[in-house]
Amino acid sequence: QLIQLRWQMTSKPRGNIKVKLVETQTEKESCFDIRTQVFVGEQGVDITHEIDGYDETCVHAIAFVETKPVGTGRMIHISDTEAQIGRMAVLPEWRRSCTGTKILDLLEDTAKTAGITRIVLHAQVYVQNFYEVNGYTATGDIFLDENIEHILMYKEV
Repeated sequence: QLIQLRWQMTSKPRGNIKVKLVETQTEKESCFDIRTQVFVGEQGVDITHEIDGYDETCVHAIAFVETKPVGTGRMIHISDTEAQIGRMAVLPEWRRSCTGTKILDLLEDTAKTAGITRIVLHAQVYVQNFYEVNGYTATGDIFLDENIEHILMYKEV
């Protein structure tokens, strides 16, 4: 609980952050640019693994401050009642600004509207608390994906 409180105390809304579902190819490319900067540039993920076959069929969300794209996330429909959220990425200067929570909220609302009742995700362990504060529960063992520790998490919506 202390970690959750510390996370909440250090996450403060800043700027005029607007989050929306991606509607254009330009917006989708902005999502890919953010993901490339965060996952490939910062975390060393192989560029050939970052953009995958799901990107053409999943739902993408994008966050803007004014006209600058600052964050993204995506949702893959697994079944009629289950979806997976992933590829959550926020540019460094906009972290702990509630950008990630706003992206997550939009994807969850989109899932509920589509009849989804359970969302799963593979959280990087260092941001597990972010997801716990947003109602997700960890399950199973820590595993490596792209040499980064992850944990399976879920939320009933």
